[in-house]
Amino acid sequence: THLDLFTLELTSLTLQPVASAAGPCAALLRFLEPGLYLALVSEAQAAPLPSYHFDVQCLDCPAPAGPGDLRLNEILATPQAVDDEVGEWFELQSLRDEALDLGGVVVSEGGGASFLVPAGVTLAPRGYLVFARSADGAQNGGVFGALPFGPGFALDADDEITLLSAAQQPIDAVSYTSAPPWPAEVGVAVQLGVEVEP
Repeated sequence: THLDLFTLELTSLTLQPVASAAGPCAALLRFLEPGLYLALVSEAQAAPLPSYHFDVQCLDCPAPAGPGDLRLNEILATPQAVDDEVGEWFELQSLRDEALDLGGVVVSEGGGASFLVPAGVTLAPRGYLVFARSADGAQNGGVFGALPFGPGFALDADDEITLLSAAQQPIDAVSYTSAPPWPAEVGVAVQLGVEVEP
């Protein structure tokens, strides 16, 4: 029997060893610290194998956001309290009763700019998340806890925002203008479900 030790850097993952071509193997996974594990692999042979194969499974991890999971709930394209360069923002709302993984979601605007939501960004069940031109609440008009737009991403008074999943599936899209019935006043956000008089 041959024993090998591996140090593994993982986040919320469990390893399930698969039998090698040389025979079955067993693995003992021990927690060292958050994100770091020690795996002890036992092979039914005396010599070490050149490599091992593991299936990596995520337990209790948020599901990737897909069609029907998110909606664009509110958009402020023309702020009043601060300049557009720091004050633009939009809000996402989860429509799921489970947590969502937003990593890899593609956000695009009508001018052709887009950005990827970074890996590790999650949204609580039925929760809300704001993306802003500036994530600094002291500069962006008081929107705290927002995530920043990607480089080059900006909103115009007449624009469109689209969301694509990490698998390139449509999630949601909103086209808006500065003409009625959309809010024409500077500093007024477009909000889903709120009727605006022309």
